[in-house]
Amino acid sequence: RRRQGSQVKPSEMAVRYSPIELLEVAEKVVARHFPGKIAPIVPASIALVESAGDPKAYRWEAHINEGSTGLCQTLLSTAVWLATDMGYNTYGKPTDATLEDPEISFYFGAAYLIWLSTYKRIQQTEEFIVRGFNGGPNGINASVTVRYWEKYNAAKKAITTLKTATGDGTIPSDLQYHIVEPGDYLGKIAGKYGVSVDILKAMNPELDPNTINIGQIIWIKGTIPDAPAQNIPAGDCVIHKVKPGEFLGRIAANYGVSTDQILDINPMLRQNPDQLSVGQSIKIPGTGAGAGTSHSDAGPLKKFLKFAVKSLRVDKVITKVLGANKEIVMMVANFLLGTLTKQLKGPKS
Repeated sequence: RRRQGSQVKPSEMAVRYSPIELLEVAEKVVARHFPGKIAPIVPASIALVESAGDPKAYRWEAHINEGSTGLCQTLLSTAVWLATDMGYNTYGKPTDATLEDPEISFYFGAAYLIWLSTYKRIQQTEEFIVRGFNGGPNGINASVTVRYWEKYNAAKKAITTLKTATGDGTIPSDLQYHIVEPGDYLGKIAGKYGVSVDILKAMNPELDPNTINIGQIIWIKGTIPDAPAQNIPAGDCVIHKVKPGEFLGRIAANYGVSTDQILDINPMLRQNPDQLSVGQSIKIPGTGAGAGTSHSDAGPLKKFLKFAVKSLRVDKVITKVLGANKEIVMMVANFLLGTLTKQLKGPKS
């Protein structure tokens, strides 16, 4: 299964599932067929990205000469493989027509996600599962899957925000919103609802007007519900965005950690640790992930050590001993700096 940027062709049907309705169908399917195996929000968010809630949406995949159908846009060949080879045959052998059924689409979409979740008998992360759904398990490091992961998170946030609008998923009566569909842009959306682009920007302060994603929620008017708070432990990890020319060893050295520590909390990287995509998000271990000190409480000590390294010209000493180039020297120096920081700071009480 691979996506190459082809767009979903919306059906002529008026029926379109709202984000809340997608979640409700996903919850029903998961409870009936896959209890405890996957969170319903995952296939629901994917359905919002893939089809914008259109159960009869269709996308032609020219590079494999096959189409994908339904809410989850499952390839027919993938669904047939799941039914015949993997035992997911509750609904018999699937066809393009049966994949237009919302529950059947979610059934095969969730089944594929579950298969990805234990790919190569390793418990995979949510990011691996989602990007694997888009690019296949061997294509998760493709740049297109990075963008897909971002779209998925936008859709997930939209569903969660609407679900918690009043505590029971009821949307405030004065709230009007738009779910981004294929071909949408901000001016087109503004014209559809008879408002200006400036009003949309004011209603959506975090919106990048040049980049909107299929399935994204655009608030039009009314009372916007607060998104649920996410309790992320301070110092748990740092998110690093890969820059041009970077590789895992360099990133590890810059943060004073080992590549194994990074791979431990980014298991999806173990597939191809030498193939990083520019813009890819990588978790860097902090106090909560096993490192000995956090970025905040080690700040003054780290500054002192950097000053000491510079003053003692450690880089010149290493260069003379190892005969290495400047870039490698600085990687070694940064790694030693991180190690020394942790040793001097000691375990956190």
